[in-house]
Amino acid sequence: MDPLSAAFAAYLNTFSTTVTDSMQAQNNYDVQAHVVEHEGYSITFQHRLWKILDDTVCADLRQDLTRYSGCTEAARNWFREACGRLNNNPTDHWSNAKLKTMYCNAAVSYQPTIAAIEWSAPSEPDALRSAREACSLARVAVLGENTAEQRRLKADACGRYEMLKGQTSIADHD
Repeated sequence: MDPLSAAFAAYLNTFSTTVTDSMQAQNNYDVQAHVVEHEGYSITFQHRLWKILDDTVCADLRQDLTRYSGCTEAARNWFREACGRLNNNPTDHWSNAKLKTMYCNAAVSYQPTIAAIEWSAPSEPDALRSAREACSLARVAVLGENTAEQRRLKADACGRYEMLKGQTSIADHD
């Protein structure tokens, strides 16, 4: 290959790589991982195509339900704050609009996992306590294995608990 052809080929290669890299960055084709510190948590999450992948938020803490719950609540708060900051401090850079849309969508749609440990009321009937415990266990099972069957079992168990709880509160008022 003559020197002029080699130089032109190198130029075309550099130009096409730069254009491709720029397009990939703007369209966010590749999964991007992030860690942010907020409210005492290292919040991990990933996004692709300028959408936060909900299942990745605080995924490293799933085995510790209490910390996972706190982390997901902190993540929701961080998404809201990031949305507010990007709205209040706009720039002309193309990434500002993409990030603002991504974080504002997450601020509205992301549902944190809320877990709380409660002690049974001493006067709680055995059937109500058993139903509450079954509902709690079903919720934890869904966190471990989020399948249609586990979600159905949770809906059944928690529905029974809510029904019994409603009957108990009606009986308390009679």
